[in-house]
Amino acid sequence: MTTFRNEELDLIQDLAVADLLDGGGDVLAELVRGRDVAMVYSDPPWNPGNEKWWRRHAGAEPPDSYDHLLDAWCACVAACRPAHVFSEQSVNEKHRKMFTDAVDRCDGWTLPLLEEWTVYYGSGGSRSCIRPNKLLHFGTQQLATDPTDLRGIKMTECVFDGLGLPARSLVVDPCMGKGMTSRVSHSHGLCCVGTELNPKRLAKTQEWLLKHGYVRHE
Repeated sequence: MTTFRNEELDLIQDLAVADLLDGGGDVLAELVRGRDVAMVYSDPPWNPGNEKWWRRHAGAEPPDSYDHLLDAWCACVAACRPAHVFSEQSVNEKHRKMFTDAVDRCDGWTLPLLEEWTVYYGSGGSRSCIRPNKLLHFGTQQLATDPTDLRGIKMTECVFDGLGLPARSLVVDPCMGKGMTSRVSHSHGLCCVGTELNPKRLAKTQEWLLKHGYVRHE
């Protein structure tokens, strides 16, 4: 676990390399211990094929069942007791149902599914390079903004803007990837806690924080 502090903005980010299928939930619980979580914003692997790619590139073996990852992710989120949860999911109804079934199985998950938008991921200048997916919002109030048809960091910023969280509120991401949640938390004056299976990906986030006024504290 590594803590990054920005003294000028009074912001903290706590990051750790962790596998949700091998103690990652305990690591995340330690990072958030005693702190109120305003929001979980996360982009977990959407389907079994994505998970295999994700874990293979991190040097980890895939589990026997994709449900194991979904259940572990949901348990981590429920343990955080956030006011809001945003999860990107596939437009494929089979994969989306696998996720919502895991939410239904999860003890301690109390937030209802309020809203669902079609948003986009991918790269390139033409629409053909951009693929649709779903952004699901579990929470207690509606957004003041609408992220429909947005993608990438614009979509994430729209969600953060729409919630209007108080300064230095805590955001959590159990699957940080290269750190979009971390970056948008910083730009909105929020603290962030996150874990990521692949240390090379987490290193990208750490490099970005060091370039933007944070100091590393082991």
